[in-house]
Amino acid sequence: NAGIVGATGAVTGASLGGYTVTNVFDNDIIAAVDGTTIQNAKSTSVNAESDIDILNGLASAGLAGIGANALANVLVNVINNNVTAYIADSYIQGGSVSSFAKQSTNVNNNAYAGGAVGAGANAVINTVVNSFENNLLSYIDIDNTSLDGVSTVSVAADSDENLRNTNIGVSVAELGASIGSNTIVNYIEDTTKAYIDAKGKSMNASG
Repeated sequence: NAGIVGATGAVTGASLGGYTVTNVFDNDIIAAVDGTTIQNAKSTSVNAESDIDILNGLASAGLAGIGANALANVLVNVINNNVTAYIADSYIQGGSVSSFAKQSTNVNNNAYAGGAVGAGANAVINTVVNSFENNLLSYIDIDNTSLDGVSTVSVAADSDENLRNTNIGVSVAELGASIGSNTIVNYIEDTTKAYIDAKGKSMNASG
C-alpha cells in the first residue's frame, strides 16, 4: 500500500517537484506432484495460488503566485507472475486427482491533482501505469503418469483481475494558467492454460 502527498509552491520564482512510486511483483509459484508414488488415496490435489492486493493514494497540490510551478508524480504497478500446478512422472492409485492454478489481483488507485495560480503558471499532473502480465498453467502429464482406479481427473486455471481507478483533477486560475490532470494507463496481457497431456493414451476412471 502506498499513500503519497506532494506539494510545491512558487511566489515570485519557479518551483519544480514530484515523486515516483513503483510496485513490482515478479514471482514464480509452483506446486507439483513429480516423481511420486501415492497409493490408496482418497484424493490427490495440487494447488498453486497467487493473491495480490494493492491500495494506492495520490494527493498532489501546487500553488503559483507570480512565477511558475510544476508538480509531476508517477505511480507504476508492475505484476509479472508465473503460477504453475502440475502432476507428472508419478503413480497415483485411487481417489480423485486434480490440478488447480489461480491468480487474483486487486488494485485500487485513487489520484487527486489540484492547482491554483495567481499571476503565473501552475501545473499538477499525476500519471498511473498498471501493467499485468501473468502466466497461469495447470496440467496433468498422463504420458508419464500412471493413474490406477481413480474416480475423477480434473484440471483448472483461473485468472481474476479487479482494477479500480478514481481520478479527480481541479485547477483554479486568476490571471494566469493552471492545469490539474490525471492520466491512467492499463496494460493487461495474461496467458491461462489448463490441459491433460495424454499424447494418444487413454484414461479409465470410475467417476
